[in-house]
Amino acid sequence: SSRIIFNVLGTAAAGVLVAATSVVWPAFVVDAVTFVVAALFISRIRVPAEVARPVAQAAQASGMSAAVRAIAAQLREGVGLIVHSRLLSGTLVAAAVTMLGLGAVNVLMVPLIINDMGLPATWFGVVEFAQVSSMVAAGGLVAVLAAKVKPANVISIALVALGGLIALMSAASNIYMLIGILFLAGWFITPLNASIATIVQTAVDDNARGRTGAALNTLVSTASLLSMALAGVLAEGIGVRNVFIVGGALAVLAGIASAFVFRQRAVSPVVAEPEAAPSVPAEPGAIRA
Repeated sequence: SSRIIFNVLGTAAAGVLVAATSVVWPAFVVDAVTFVVAALFISRIRVPAEVARPVAQAAQASGMSAAVRAIAAQLREGVGLIVHSRLLSGTLVAAAVTMLGLGAVNVLMVPLIINDMGLPATWFGVVEFAQVSSMVAAGGLVAVLAAKVKPANVISIALVALGGLIALMSAASNIYMLIGILFLAGWFITPLNASIATIVQTAVDDNARGRTGAALNTLVSTASLLSMALAGVLAEGIGVRNVFIVGGALAVLAGIASAFVFRQRAVSPVVAEPEAAPSVPAEPGAIRA
């Protein structure tokens, strides 16, 4: 909820800066400064020597090429851990297929409002507020849902509901209908994100959590980038509104597929061997984190 709130505050601050200066570059400068400040805070974190990562050791001992090989090896191992766990496989299927559809939808929201509906860009603030308000409110329901519904079931239900709402956006004839649809969608997005995070954090052994989370994020981000790259091509070929139907259908498909995988999942958590701090091996890809 805090991430969502500060995201909205950042968007509002950018609008104020652009309106006050009549140019865009100050907003980008302030944005860049916030990253520098964040990096300074992160640099103050002290990691105990006994949990120092082998990647850092490889970089110091054998140079960056060894570190790159270590990272690649860890990513491969993370993917392997996901494949061997039905719970994580279902989560990956759900997240990746959903982002394959939502990536295009997020990109095409601009032409839908400006080109198709013929509205000014100022309506984006209202549209975003409608969705964010329900997302923040839904954050208070996560604890209630967690006590009654399993995270895997929340993911499947939320994806099917989101898919239906995304497809319904294709039929939005005016901005008020679109605002209503996005407001409803926000109630499912927060529980969906919380449930995915819960599964990754609880279904994986401590020694494997870093590798698994990194692999999962990489695969999901790749699906999202692929979707965004194809968004314009699809919109040109079949129309913006039809892309929303395709994106919604993919989300529904992800919900059904995840429910099938979760139904047959293994209960035991993913376990990896504990971290060791040996000298850097000669062959590439042998360092694990």
